[in-house]
Amino acid sequence: MLDSKNIATPLHSPQTRRVLQALQACRTPGWMFAGHFLDMVFTQNDQAATVVTLEVGPHCRAADGRISLATLSILADVAMAAAVRSEFGPSARVATLTIRLTFASLPAQGVLRAVAKLEQIPRVGAMQSAMTSVEIYAEDGSLCCSSAASFAVLENRQGTADHPMPRTSTLSAASLLPTHELHEAEQAVWERALQAEQDAGQGSFIERFWGILPVAGSAPGQASCRVESGMHIGNRSGHVQGGILLGVAAATCTAALPEGWSLLDLSAQYLDAGAGPYIDASAATLRSGRNLAVVECRVVDSASKPIFSAQATCLRGR
Repeated sequence: MLDSKNIATPLHSPQTRRVLQALQACRTPGWMFAGHFLDMVFTQNDQAATVVTLEVGPHCRAADGRISLATLSILADVAMAAAVRSEFGPSARVATLTIRLTFASLPAQGVLRAVAKLEQIPRVGAMQSAMTSVEIYAEDGSLCCSSAASFAVLENRQGTADHPMPRTSTLSAASLLPTHELHEAEQAVWERALQAEQDAGQGSFIERFWGILPVAGSAPGQASCRVESGMHIGNRSGHVQGGILLGVAAATCTAALPEGWSLLDLSAQYLDAGAGPYIDASAATLRSGRNLAVVECRVVDSASKPIFSAQATCLRGR
């Protein structure tokens, strides 16, 4: 791990303060670190719709100044999973099976509003599943992203605490967790935050903190990204959160293309839960035409087990 004593970053910058508050909030069992850090609030959760809000700020902007794709993906995934829980209850363990996101605009500020609905509960197959949709709107009412997903509803064998689905901010109610009280997993998150705040090179704070910093491959049309596992990107079961995987795939696919391309659509399948100290994403361009490109991404865990597969459709900018 990093030696935080040798890092010159102010301990209580806005971003690191947010990390300490989220770590404090995480000491109440129920929700993952990213949910607290991004300060997602459930303003509605019933059979009519689930509404989740998130404010865009410096803590979740990408290097281009707009909301990071991983943040938007986490919001979509969390909102649709909550729509499933509106039917099966807060103790249900929900796992994403497939998802498709279509991107319209990426705002730089304002409160985003995700409106998710439970579309169907299939009555076939040996495993209980559910189908959902979500639309995410910017503060001015414009559409940012739409998505559809399928989920598995599983037995809660790990005894995970009920999902809290907070109606108010958990972050603002949390005090700063004293750094001398951090346990090992929290210390690793804290040191990542300090390093991300100090580094001024590639990416924004959130991209450095999460470790989503893909690099172009040795051959044209390829890219890769290694992301260290840990509490900072984990879900409630301790595996890499589904929205993070989407963000890793989105970033790696776009890194495989020259500058000037933007992501239109991302379709993905969740194959298995990742284990080990890191995950590896690799992207390869399947087609690159005048204005349209298709890139495929594969993610494996540290034992080279496939855990995630995605295909991105990208458009050349004007």
